Amino acid sequence: MNQSEFLEAVFNHYGLDLPQGEKSILCPVHDDSRKSASVNSDKGVWVCYACAAGGSGIQIIMARENLAYPEARSWAEKNIGKESSTHGIVHNRRSKKSGRWTPPRLRSR
Repeated sequence: MNQSEFLEAVFNHYGLDLPQGEKSILCPVHDDSRKSASVNSDKGVWVCYACAAGGSGIQIIMARENLAYPEARSWAEKNIGKESSTHGIVHNRRSKKSGRWTPPRLRSR
């Protein structure tokens, strides 16, 4: 499945509404009372302006399941399906020390 289909499958798995096109949404990785995130369903990417999270569907899995990137990919293949494209996946948001994604405001400097 391509990146936009994968994002849709991730949103569906977690019971989230994925609007068509580019829209404001509640953040899929933190409790949100206001629409602090944006999603582009055509490109299969999202970003939250409150917690600085973003990327493709795999970053949602990483945050919600507390998994590093390789484990999240395996988890996704078992529970959602395989993402065929890695284009647009944000790799630089993971801590170099642990391999786990850490929001920038929580990283040690």
